[in-house]
Amino acid sequence: IAWWSNYLEAKMSRNTSIGKDLEKNISIILNELKIPHKGGVNSKHVFAGLKKNMHKCYVDLITNANEEKNENKTLISAKHQNVKGTAEEKILHETMVLSQLIKDYGYKKAVIILDGDGWTWKNYYLSEEYKEIIKVFPKVDIIDFNQIKDYNF
Repeated sequence: IAWWSNYLEAKMSRNTSIGKDLEKNISIILNELKIPHKGGVNSKHVFAGLKKNMHKCYVDLITNANEEKNENKTLISAKHQNVKGTAEEKILHETMVLSQLIKDYGYKKAVIILDGDGWTWKNYYLSEEYKEIIKVFPKVDIIDFNQIKDYNF
């Protein structure tokens, strides 16, 4: 019984280092593309504004963060999932929050970058059908990690 308890504890523990590695890798690619940004390398999230519930909202990275005007800045949310779980069920909420930040603070756009093999909805999130659904949240894109170099930040 002790081994089962240890197994469950290990399986249920939240390993956030993988997500930080994803943020770091995104930052490295942005550096290669010569896109200035804040966040990613030091794994500190960047304050982007207040949500509708007046709670602070942080994103993983912001491009062109040193510019005064938000209209040239892209918000980046990095999502890694290695095992099936509820994180992928929160993508629609994340889309809504990012859209609200764009509207309220004048950001150029936002992108949610998906990585990992644990997504059961990933193909759907990247599909044209899902893009139709999230049209109510303009200027928010969802891409696969492998699409970063081709994405127009």
